[in-house]
Amino acid sequence: MYAHADYWRETACVAMLEAMACGLPVVVTNAGGMREYLLHGRSGFACDSNEELIGFTRLLLERPDLRRQMGAEARRFVECHHSIANLNQRLHQLLSL
Repeated sequence: MYAHADYWRETACVAMLEAMACGLPVVVTNAGGMREYLLHGRSGFACDSNEELIGFTRLLLERPDLRRQMGAEARRFVECHHSIANLNQRLHQLLSL
């Protein structure tokens, strides 16, 4: 599991995408680009408060089945939307205009 609290002040977190690509569910602050990189409740949790961050982190620690399921969904999301193959396809489309 990857957790990212808001006091780090990073809104588009590459480490978060790397964790998701490794099959880890994420628990992050509901800020900036991070909320756009995950499917809340499916690949991780976007939190509005420190209490939510603690609660969702605890939930994933206590539920290995949910942690595995959400981790698998996180990996699928990154493969579909942020993989090298996807980037290559999008760049090719942009450059061939």
